[in-house]
Amino acid sequence: MGNVRPGDNATALPSGLLLGATFNTVMAERTGEVVGREAFAKGFNVQLAGGANLIREPRGGRNFEYISEDPLLTGVLAGHSVKGIQSQHVVSTVKHFAVNSQETGRVVVSSDISEAALRESDLLAFELAIEIGKPGSVMPGYNLVNGEWASENDFLLNRVLKSDWQFAGWVMSDWGATHSATKAALAGLDVQSGANLDEKVWFADPLREAVAAGDVPQSRIDEMIHRILRSLFAVGAIDQPAIPGAVLITWLTGCWRSVKRNRGSYC
Repeated sequence: MGNVRPGDNATALPSGLLLGATFNTVMAERTGEVVGREAFAKGFNVQLAGGANLIREPRGGRNFEYISEDPLLTGVLAGHSVKGIQSQHVVSTVKHFAVNSQETGRVVVSSDISEAALRESDLLAFELAIEIGKPGSVMPGYNLVNGEWASENDFLLNRVLKSDWQFAGWVMSDWGATHSATKAALAGLDVQSGANLDEKVWFADPLREAVAAGDVPQSRIDEMIHRILRSLFAVGAIDQPAIPGAVLITWLTGCWRSVKRNRGSYC
């Protein structure tokens, strides 16, 4: 689009909203396979896909990326989409955890909600998606949740995600959404993504200094590495590494056919 990356082709699938309107778990998984297959063919082993936010704000700038306002429908379809992506040896990233329902003021807004209401709505959607799809990664949003940044929110990341749900994968920040080293690491963030958009590269020298000072235990760093490697092995990304190469996959009477590589048809 706009000749930004000429020659970098990809299949334009229908929006997540339309997928939600189908109520079709098979379609969710098959479209996930398309996303995963194209990512793999382009040399990626992690895909930033698996939107499980509820649509709370009708003017939300990323509603097209999500599925519905219902936690059951959203969680089930997102989970099957994740399964499809990861069937192609690519880690799926479920996002944006959690209550990330608006773009306007997204870096300053605090989504304030009681724990009971949160667990019955937005968290339920994520819980179902994670239980069904078993994604290798989860991405917090830009927003604050009850006054704490989602990327360094101990309740969301340590208590709910890693303890209550026993999530085995890693937590990566959104681009420009990391705000500290010590607090974020202790709260459960495992990877600082898009550090060039942050105030500083928190998970470099600042984190090393925090470990040296004893503010962050070495065991926490070991856990980060374990979670990343575990998830890459789980989807086969280590045993079957992605090989870069432009691939155009088109939709043909319900089948996907590789155009530039002879990888067969998928029906």
